Amino acid sequence: MTCVLGRLGTLEVSNDGGVTYSKLGGLMDATINIGVDELECTSHDSGGAREYVPNYHDITIDFSNHWDDFDVGQSIVLLAMFAKTLFRVRFRLQVTAGAKQFEGEAFATSLTAGSPNDDMASFDGTLRVSQPTLGYQ
Repeated sequence: MTCVLGRLGTLEVSNDGGVTYSKLGGLMDATINIGVDELECTSHDSGGAREYVPNYHDITIDFSNHWDDFDVGQSIVLLAMFAKTLFRVRFRLQVTAGAKQFEGEAFATSLTAGSPNDDMASFDGTLRVSQPTLGYQ
């Protein structure tokens, strides 16, 4: 088993259909959440046990960043939220040849900009991902 340091991960966005990507600068944390709905298909032939099959899946990405007024990636997400437009997103746990990456169309479902008294300003949010692919770099 090879351990992958969390700080090697990137969250990248593109507003030109994936031709070019920009990292979300100041990234502190990013988590991809994948869930699969289930359909119950229990019948009289199920032998007294409930049976299920997988159905649709959904993916979100939660992130926390330090605020950066001049970061291109943060601007793409922020402007797309106000315009209610989609953008491409790419999530990587490490950037290296052959490593897995998650990619898809996304929009921001929530964004929070914080200005705490005793910490750095923050830019946090959740992205909803559609048409996801799991690929390799």
